[in-house]
Amino acid sequence: MPRTVIAALGTCVPDRVVTNDELSRRMDTSDAWIRERTGIEEYAGLGWKYPFLGAAMALFMFSLAGIPPTAGFMGKFWLFSAAIDAGYVWLAVIGVLNSAVSLYYYIRVVVFMWMKEDIAATPIPSMPALESALALALAATILFGIFPAPLFEFAEASARTLGVAAPALTLR
Repeated sequence: MPRTVIAALGTCVPDRVVTNDELSRRMDTSDAWIRERTGIEEYAGLGWKYPFLGAAMALFMFSLAGIPPTAGFMGKFWLFSAAIDAGYVWLAVIGVLNSAVSLYYYIRVVVFMWMKEDIAATPIPSMPALESALALALAATILFGIFPAPLFEFAEASARTLGVAAPALTLR
């Protein structure tokens, strides 16, 4: 049976040689652990127990859904406008319909966070670095939603350096 050196796997000692069977068994065990802890029920009550985390997650979900004034809305608006300008109206319609369907899934997470009782009281340790990163991401999500021009200009300049002619979308 072939042997493999696993140096990057966090559960193994870097110099240890493990068989493929042992590796498969460890991955199956960790996969089961992940599956039983990543259900939507795990988010129940998060918004009330940890308001900052709940509000951040809700805002990110709204941004993914494309609700204004978030960066997600401006990104979808720019993408669908470019598709329409290029003559791909059918593609923009499919994108808008998919966005409408995805709204159900994103809002469902928010409903679980704020409107369901906490059944699994798993404490989340306070991590200042995580909270600082979340605050920065929240600010960027809102700022790029309200003032998207710098981001669009950067995207157009990047496209030009690649030799792609990017049509200017004026939002000013």
